[in-house]
Amino acid sequence: MRTKFILFFIAVFFISISYAQRDSLVFLDVVVLNDVKLKQFSAGQKVEYIADSIVKQQQSFTDLLNFNSLIYFKENGYGMVSSPSFRGTTASQTAVVWNGININSSLNGQTDFNNLATNNFSSIAVKSGGGAVQYGSGAVGGSIHLGNDFHFRQNEKHQLGVALGSFETYNLNYNGEISNEKSSISLGLQYKNAKNDYDYLGTDQINQNGAYNFVGFNFNSGVFLSENMVLKLYHNSEFNNRDLSGSLTYVSNDAYKDENVKTMVQLDLLNKNIISNFRLAHLYELYQYFPDNSREDVYSTGKANTFIAKYDALYKIKAQGMVFKAILEYKNSYGFGTNISTHQQNILSAVFLMNHKFLEKFEYGINLRTEYNNQFNVPFIFSVDGKWKLQKHTALKFSISKNYRTPTFNDLYWNPGGNPDLNPEHSNQAELGLDFNLKKHQFNVTSFYIRSKDLIKWVPQTNTIWSPMNIADTENYGLEFNYKSEIIYWNQRWTPQFGYAYTKAIDLVKNKQLIYVPKHKATVSLGYNLKDWTLQYQFMYNGEVFTTTDNLQKLEGYDVSTIRMNYRWNCSKTLYTDIQFSVNNIFNESYQNVAFRPMPNRNYNFKLTLNI
Repeated sequence: MRTKFILFFIAVFFISISYAQRDSLVFLDVVVLNDVKLKQFSAGQKVEYIADSIVKQQQSFTDLLNFNSLIYFKENGYGMVSSPSFRGTTASQTAVVWNGININSSLNGQTDFNNLATNNFSSIAVKSGGGAVQYGSGAVGGSIHLGNDFHFRQNEKHQLGVALGSFETYNLNYNGEISNEKSSISLGLQYKNAKNDYDYLGTDQINQNGAYNFVGFNFNSGVFLSENMVLKLYHNSEFNNRDLSGSLTYVSNDAYKDENVKTMVQLDLLNKNIISNFRLAHLYELYQYFPDNSREDVYSTGKANTFIAKYDALYKIKAQGMVFKAILEYKNSYGFGTNISTHQQNILSAVFLMNHKFLEKFEYGINLRTEYNNQFNVPFIFSVDGKWKLQKHTALKFSISKNYRTPTFNDLYWNPGGNPDLNPEHSNQAELGLDFNLKKHQFNVTSFYIRSKDLIKWVPQTNTIWSPMNIADTENYGLEFNYKSEIIYWNQRWTPQFGYAYTKAIDLVKNKQLIYVPKHKATVSLGYNLKDWTLQYQFMYNGEVFTTTDNLQKLEGYDVSTIRMNYRWNCSKTLYTDIQFSVNNIFNESYQNVAFRPMPNRNYNFKLTLNI
């Protein structure tokens, strides 16, 4: 209790300093960046940024991260529920952060990556390792950051894209931005519709009841109220209406609708040594499950409203190379539904972050978090990380952290089976990495270790009802390799990339590999550009995964390749057109990501994008 009180006092103290200094020097990098702590307080952890040019090529968020990161995705058929896994942890141990706010569902603790629009975010980053100090419950294996950045300069641009693909797939998107030195407005729209009736290779079956319809809307606005004050508005809405695919063993006729609406107002105060901001956010989520998609009047439902008030202050002491950040956050979640009745959760947290560049070659960070939760006794959380520049092109990185995940409304109150006596999951982890940066060549190798206790698992009870219990202890360890380069030769640009992860994830009670955790994952990408032509080949390999906890049944490993060709046609000085043609699963690989749920055969996509 004394430690929690001290940390709350420190947070309040640093926040109060922000009102004591009022030098009018505007930090424009903060105005542009939506989540400053991702850059300034992650010196010892691996953070990968996905280029905007790559984001715009992919038709789904799952495909984007599957081919461009070492995250493993479990997908219940193409376009269905898609769950990420960092380093052998679960989807609910992966935090999804939208403009600095953790947006994982209050109902199930996860984010469905087939319910996100790739074109509606201007920056996407993948941070591996624990981040619970900064982002709260669920940031255990890693976090995925979705941002909308502002650019205060004289600019106007519009982009309209139309795509047609196999299985009667249609995609329409628009992105626009208008800005000047004082204000900035951006708008994004995306519509996807697909019959999704691909063949099950090697059988006479097709993917029945797999149609989906998706609409995404994004609006962001920022304005300078004065020389050192900026008001921002973020809004994101996503509506997904999909049938739920069957499998090789049964035909499905159920359906699922969900809505996710996020709105946040943010006020930034920009001064010489102090940068502070105040956020008010509202997150709304709704799902409806239909056991018979021909009956719209028969369904079960769940809803959650989350209100967040967050204030933080960043304080710089340039002479000593020190940066401090203090955060106070209040979060109220209110959930209700067919199977969980009505419940609410109140959380008050205080966070203290510090980064110190000690000498020229070494920097380290110390991060602390305490939290009051009306339902649980959340442990005191900390992390320590650092970066040591060994030579001009070589750096050693390390991180040690304690992380946690609190049970969700479904875990606690689902009827029948919920368990209100659950305790939070908690884990201790460490990672050690080595970075090599040689001009156009970047190479990274990282080792990690995670020890988790009190993991929540849904298990069958004597009355055949499944119920969550704190029964699992796990140990995860492994190695990750990443390489990327840019080679320019005779006006030709080559961009090779390679990633490999070895992951061992053990249930310490059964001494078995955790289900749906591949020991091996590899990605390869080779891009070639000559004048207005671009050709890209991408390859992904997922090793075998066990589908039962006794490791007696498994899915074989598989590899999938995609090739993509793009031509840029400059119609005029202000108008150019991108013409893209893709072939997915070019070798017609028969594979399953989840048992008895085959993935698509070879398929094609044509996309036309107008840029003004």
